[in-house]
Amino acid sequence: MRVSPHTLDDLREPFRRQRPALDFLPLELRHSGINIEATEKESILRALEKFDWNQTHAARFLDLSRKTLIYRMAKFGLRREPRAGDQPSGAPHR
Repeated sequence: MRVSPHTLDDLREPFRRQRPALDFLPLELRHSGINIEATEKESILRALEKFDWNQTHAARFLDLSRKTLIYRMAKFGLRREPRAGDQPSGAPHR
């Protein structure tokens, strides 16, 4: 019996979604191995920078829930550095 090859069109919608790739994430596979956590941290940081630290957009881009992204940001100590002219948290807006 011969089975016909399947394509992405044969799959249901959730399985057809392709995850977006970061613009460029060099990954060197050294003989000593790689650090998965460092790679994950770098991917999250680049996605946050790509979307000007908008967590909803970065999470969607990484195919994560926003809650998971926030958890991983805390895990890696990722926080946006204040920019010139930014109000400190809790400061009244005028």
